[in-house]
Amino acid sequence: MFGLLPSVQGSWYLAADLRELGRALVAVEGENEVAAMLRVARSLELLCRLFGALEQHRMVEYHGETTLSEIDAQRVAAAHQLVSERWQEPLTVADVARRSGLGKAKLTQGFREMYKCTVAEAVSERRLANARSLLTLSDLPISTIGYRSGYQSNASFTRAFARRFGMTPTEVRRRERTFSGSN
Repeated sequence: MFGLLPSVQGSWYLAADLRELGRALVAVEGENEVAAMLRVARSLELLCRLFGALEQHRMVEYHGETTLSEIDAQRVAAAHQLVSERWQEPLTVADVARRSGLGKAKLTQGFREMYKCTVAEAVSERRLANARSLLTLSDLPISTIGYRSGYQSNASFTRAFARRFGMTPTEVRRRERTFSGSN
């Protein structure tokens, strides 16, 4: 868990749910035992959710090296969160830009600067991570997994999966079952 720790230096953009949890922590009133216990509970929840956000790459460090304004960087971070949360939907760059209050060019530039990828690559990465998880944790047919992961055809799913993981979905499932069966 502590291997995820970011550098202490710098500024971080938090997702809306984390900001709200921080506000709820600060808003606890009173000095009695109940208020103290509530502060501790919210602090622990915030800490756990921060580590979860780090692991999911939902937090973005702002190094001052970007050409984006602070508000545009926040909007790009919100766009990234939108992709992380709504990857099952048919998302286009235009949709994501509109929902995050950015133009397509600014969104594209921001994703390259802040995440070192395109919007489409971020969507694909999220979909393929879901597919890999379903392959190893379920007995669903591979075509169903591809469809549930946002792919319209089994062929496009298999190609994208093999490009990303170096083996087909069938090979991953077979390997996982062989590995699990040997324990």
